[in-house]
Parts: sequence; C-alpha cells; structure tokens
Amino acid sequence: MLPFHPLDAKKSPFHHALSEVQCIQYALDKPAVVTVLPGVRNLRDLQSILNYLNASDEARDYSVLGSFEAIKQQGKCVYCKHCHPCPAGLDIALINKYYDLALLDDELAKDHYHHLAKKASDCIQCAHCNTRCPFRVNQMARMNEISAYFGE
Repeated sequence: MLPFHPLDAKKSPFHHALSEVQCIQYALDKPAVVTVLPGVRNLRDLQSILNYLNASDEARDYSVLGSFEAIKQQGKCVYCKHCHPCPAGLDIALINKYYDLALLDDELAKDHYHHLAKKASDCIQCAHCNTRCPFRVNQMARMNEISAYFGE
C-alpha cells in the first residue's frame, strides 16, 4: 500500500488514521492503477479488506489528505523523489523509506536495505538532492545517519 503507516495517526504524515477502505480507494484513484493487492496475514485481514466491496462513498472518502500541509513536513522525507536523480546512483527515497520502516522494527525493510546495490554510505555528499528537495530535507546528513544506523 503506502510507504508510511496510514492506519496509525501517530505514524502518518497526515496525523490522521485512514481505514483500509480509504487506503484501497486512494491507491485505485492513482493514474494507471487498475488493481490493488493488499497483504493478507489471516482471515481477519481478509474480511477487513473485503469491506471495500460494500463500502459507501463516505467510507471510501480520503479527502482528509487535503488537510496535509507541506510546511508541517519540512525536514521530513516523504519519499516524493524530487531529489532524484542522484549523481551517485542512490535511490534516495527508497533508502529513506527502508530506514524509516526499520526504525519501526520492520525486519523486512532492514533486509531489503542490506540488499540494495547502492546504500547510504555510497553518498558522495554533493548536495544535489538537498537543492531539489521541496521539504528541505538535509539528505546528506540523513545519508550519514542512515549509514551509521545500518553499519554500512
């Protein structure tokens, strides 16, 4: 689904918890998206996801996202990829995503990071990304932080 935790208001960049139904609708409303494949761990997950089929327009409405203010996100990477392309070939958004998920104890994200061809330690500190970021993230400092966290 989304690279952040939309079902948890404290972890969402929108500071508002979204339902599974809202997340599915959001994904389906994106250009060129024709299907969504949510993860299912058990019967409860499946039943929750199937609620989408009978959900009202109000239940599918994710307009709360319109209250998202970019100014509140200053200094926080939201994986928008405005910083790309990186002259050193780093996938800056993905590196940030894996790091943020790893901080939430996501073991799969940690594993994915360790399998990246280019890691935060490959950052050449050129500042290209910093000049392109609309959220004013100091990606050079962030790459140092991420490199130290993962130890590579």
